[in-house]
Amino acid sequence: MQNASDEEINFRKATKSEILLIALIVLFSIAAILWNWSGDSKSSKHAGRVAIHQGGKLLEKVGLEEDKIIVLPNGEMKIEVKESRIRVAWSDCPRQLCVNTGWIKTAGEVIACVPNKVLIAIEATDFPALDAVVR
Repeated sequence: MQNASDEEINFRKATKSEILLIALIVLFSIAAILWNWSGDSKSSKHAGRVAIHQGGKLLEKVGLEEDKIIVLPNGEMKIEVKESRIRVAWSDCPRQLCVNTGWIKTAGEVIACVPNKVLIAIEATDFPALDAVVR
């Protein structure tokens, strides 16, 4: 039986092609990460319009550029647009899920209030970067 000190461990040197392959993989990985980060910022810049629906009918389309407060016709909900974001500031619904959703700003995000039958959806001005947003 041989001791560990008697055993010789043979490491082979990496060839130039293997080193080049590893470097390319690292470069492509870094490029993919940077491209993905830049895509997130682009999608929030291009989210310029919000559609507010109630009972399946379009009530209003609002731009995110201007600060505005929207009160629904029967006064059951107050919607606030500020700093390129939108939220439900006040609602008379019992569980307040729409109010607790908070601010949304990215294309594809929605706020829904089932008791008041209201849907607030941010629309993309160009092809959306995301299919869905899950919190």
